[in-house]
Amino acid sequence: MLGFAAIIIGLSFGQTKEFAAKVGATNIFHQIGFACAIEILFAFTLLTRADQKAQRKNVPLFLNVAYIGLLAAITFINMSVLYEMNPIAGPFLGALITGTMIYVESLFVWLNTDADKPSRKTPRQLMKAAKKEIAEERIIQLIEYLKYEARKPDLDLIRRARRDERRRKRVERGGSIFPWMKSEDEGLPEYFRREPEPAPTIEAEPMEIVREPEEETAEAAVVPMPMRQIGFHMEQPQPKPASTPAPRFQPNMKARAEAMKKARALMEELGRIPTKGELMQQGLSEYYAKWAKGELKKQ
Repeated sequence: MLGFAAIIIGLSFGQTKEFAAKVGATNIFHQIGFACAIEILFAFTLLTRADQKAQRKNVPLFLNVAYIGLLAAITFINMSVLYEMNPIAGPFLGALITGTMIYVESLFVWLNTDADKPSRKTPRQLMKAAKKEIAEERIIQLIEYLKYEARKPDLDLIRRARRDERRRKRVERGGSIFPWMKSEDEGLPEYFRREPEPAPTIEAEPMEIVREPEEETAEAAVVPMPMRQIGFHMEQPQPKPASTPAPRFQPNMKARAEAMKKARALMEELGRIPTKGELMQQGLSEYYAKWAKGELKKQ
């Protein structure tokens, strides 16, 4: 409270003292007394009115009249004194001092009433935020529509596919894609009419396991156990088990003979050594076709 009063008094104390000298107060003490009376009275009136507003209490009419009158008097004093000092900037500075006093009153009232309340947006700010959200929603809808259209086939690609299909049908009928060229034969060429080659199948070759007769294992020699010393543990050696021989791989001679028979018959028919693909067309697997071709080359 005292800080606000000091600010109000300090704003126009000098101008009030100068005005007192002009109206006839020749003694310096009279000038200071006049200035203090006017300034302190105005400060007390302003702060009392602001305190009543801050406490949401009644502000009487005489207090409002006194406040307005003192404010007008101080404004006139400031503007007249400052005008004599500087005719251009003087009135402006006087009005600025009056505005500062009104601002001090409003600031005091706000600090004691609405300073702790949360901030609330004005209707204009709410309207601005709503328009921004609407614009964002429209942009999101546009993006979703573009993504939906992007998932559909491209129009240029559809036109190109239809054009290529018409050309293909025209060529299959024997016509030409260009009207000034001669017509061609109907149907597809032999390369496109041939049947695809069957995928090679791999046949598992049976295996015959031949086991050799197991040799009689020699009896383990009896080794006399040494006498165990006191405080030590002697382990008895165990005899090693006899190893079982691995089974030997035996080729399927019957399948090989049949493969060679087919390969020789095809070689006599062609007059040359057949290729692996020609042998596979005779029903041989890739393994036997390759093996039979190698055997024919060795002969």
